[in-house]
Amino acid sequence: MSPELYKFIVTLAGAAITILLAIVGYFLQKQVTVTETLIKAVNALTLTVELIQNNQDNSTANCGMKHAVIDTRLNKHSQILSEHDKAITRLETLKPVRTRNSSKKETA
Repeated sequence: MSPELYKFIVTLAGAAITILLAIVGYFLQKQVTVTETLIKAVNALTLTVELIQNNQDNSTANCGMKHAVIDTRLNKHSQILSEHDKAITRLETLKPVRTRNSSKKETA
């Protein structure tokens, strides 16, 4: 074979390798861009999850205080209802409750 044919084959092979490397480089660049975008998204999601976790922890801590306040109010209401029940029972024992029907029967 002639040396010019070898030069042609080497030139053609070099051009093909260069084109293939350019294509690989292009896709690697796209991959790096996508990876950077994903890293930003993951960081944003991580921050959001941390904020949600902090809010949940704060809500849990405040929930205990709110339950204590509600329990205190419910206990006070229960005591007041018990007192009212006792007062109603005392009044009923002192004077029987008259209904319309019972008052008509007594007058008739």
